[in-house]
Amino acid sequence: MRAQAERLVSDLSELIGLRKTIATERDQLATDRDKLKGDQVQLASLVEERQRKQSAIEKDLEAEGARALALARQADSLQGLIAKWSRTSKRRQSRRNCQPERHPGSA
Repeated sequence: MRAQAERLVSDLSELIGLRKTIATERDQLATDRDKLKGDQVQLASLVEERQRKQSAIEKDLEAEGARALALARQADSLQGLIAKWSRTSKRRQSRRNCQPERHPGSA
């Protein structure tokens, strides 16, 4: 009977140890779960911030594209204006070269 009592005490001690181990593991799991929730919130915030930045970059790129197109049109217009001015200038020069020279005092 004494051996049986000692065995029961041993089994009881082992069960108490197991309960403590289970409680420790449960507490650690709860801590890990809470940390994961915090990490998820932080990750969601970072993803949202990255998406906002990406959206802003895309808008900036669109605006830059529009500015580049406007500048290209202005460059074409400027080239056309320069070409027209050059043609007009050449015509005027040609006309001047074709006119006889006039000397003051000659009638």
